Amino acid sequence: MKKWIGIISCLIFFSTIHMQAQNLLQHQWKNRLLVIHTSERTNETYEQQLEILRDKAEELEERKLLVYRVHKNRYAEGLAKTPTWKLADNTKSSKYYAPVSEPFEITLIGLDGGVKMRQNALLHTDKLFSTIDVMPMRRQEIDNKR
Repeated sequence: MKKWIGIISCLIFFSTIHMQAQNLLQHQWKNRLLVIHTSERTNETYEQQLEILRDKAEELEERKLLVYRVHKNRYAEGLAKTPTWKLADNTKSSKYYAPVSEPFEITLIGLDGGVKMRQNALLHTDKLFSTIDVMPMRRQEIDNKR
């Protein structure tokens, strides 16, 4: 009986890891991601970062950029002032949701799923957009609009 409980527990654990990874993998080749980690939701840098991004919502959308916020074992999608936080017990299974040692960290993930930028300071949109706009796939997007 204990053997079966152990096997079932392992299956449940690995399926939740897979589901969490799928959450971000669903965006690969469709969206760029900006993952903002904070140790405290009242962190001043975190709050400033959200305000900066809210002011540039149209430019974020134009660049197919989605925002994920991560706080301890919870995450939220988007920039809503009152977000819907989802429990993510398996955040350690994903390199994007993994806890960070700094009080604030922001990570840009490209369409290919690779980390394009990571820093522990406020990210201004001019730097963010210039980083994205020189990426080959973004250049292609711009050229296709012409």
